[in-house]
Amino acid sequence: MQQIIQKMSVTKAAILAIASIAALFAIMSITAGTAHAAVGFGNVQVTESVVGGTASPSDFTVSVSGGANVGTLTGSGNVITFSQLIPGTYTLSEVNSPAGYHVTWGGSCDAQGNVTVVSNATAACTATNTFGVVGSIKVTQVIVGGTANTSDLTVHIVKNGAVDTGSPSGSGDTVTFGSLAPGGYTVIESGVPAGYTTVWSGACNAQGGVTVVGNAVASCTITNTFTRTTGGGGGTTGGRGSGRTDDRPTPPAPPTPPARPTR
Repeated sequence: MQQIIQKMSVTKAAILAIASIAALFAIMSITAGTAHAAVGFGNVQVTESVVGGTASPSDFTVSVSGGANVGTLTGSGNVITFSQLIPGTYTLSEVNSPAGYHVTWGGSCDAQGNVTVVSNATAACTATNTFGVVGSIKVTQVIVGGTANTSDLTVHIVKNGAVDTGSPSGSGDTVTFGSLAPGGYTVIESGVPAGYTTVWSGACNAQGGVTVVGNAVASCTITNTFTRTTGGGGGTTGGRGSGRTDDRPTPPAPPTPPARPTR
């Protein structure tokens, strides 16, 4: 009888141990699922358009690669959506496009087709396919003085007569906008810190206007120069408590009057 009781005790302990292990795995599974759901996926939506020629949007195939996803995804049509993407940076490109067309990326994509995917959101890009001879704009950004970097500044272009959507855009020392239909454009710079003055030169006029011609590169330079700010005191005029520019010389002290003769 004692042996039977001992066997029952061992069996009960084994059952409890197995139940504990199963519960632990269940908790780990739920925790992992919750963490995965918290990260979430993102999407990229591409709207295709065609300017000139005889092709239609469905003739163009868009490829997306990069991020944490393995392999390359492709799709075609007027609107293409790439879903369930792990957050990260991806690159869009067109493959097997009809001859004579050149693509310009816009929207959430930069000029090179790079796009950032965030959790539970859709990044909307545009792909404009222009037929015929095209040109490009090359923008060189220069920083003179101060602590700003060219990566802090964003450059985008807008075709004359078109709605300014803020794209295509880019940042850095050199930004190139390719596959542009000939015509007039305006180069716009944003994100310039306070204390800088901006001057356009090269192929751009003083307002950033530039003309694109076929098979040519219009090179513009944007120079951002840091100018010294005024000091404290709340003013720029003379008088007690007034501000003074850093490079303004300090006036000389008044001469010491001669000593009075003693009697």
